Amino acid sequence: MSVEFFDEWFPEDQSPLKEELIQAESTEFEDLFSEEVWKTTYKDHKDKTINDTIYRVARSAASAEESELVDEWTRKFYHMLSQFRTTAGGRIYSNIGTEWKGTTLMNCFVAPRQKHDIDSLD
Repeated sequence: MSVEFFDEWFPEDQSPLKEELIQAESTEFEDLFSEEVWKTTYKDHKDKTINDTIYRVARSAASAEESELVDEWTRKFYHMLSQFRTTAGGRIYSNIGTEWKGTTLMNCFVAPRQKHDIDSLD
């Protein structure tokens, strides 16, 4: 697939809200290791900076709200995530708001306890 295909189907969000939020609270990495982890693990191919990732996560999470509340919740989520005040799970950073459909946002899974007889365990 070409880059043009992705740009056509997944246009870059250059909304005034995104620009306003990044201008108000720009996040910087404290060390090179953290930035490298972001680049190799959580950065989507359309994210140019950590601020793009934070906005993508905030906007996508807010999209679950009723349409008139999406901007309000985008602002709230962006504020919480910026400056690393709090963080979402890794799968959320990696998958929410991307074109990768069918991926999970859950970081842990709870499985039922297996019934074992202590005498049958090796």
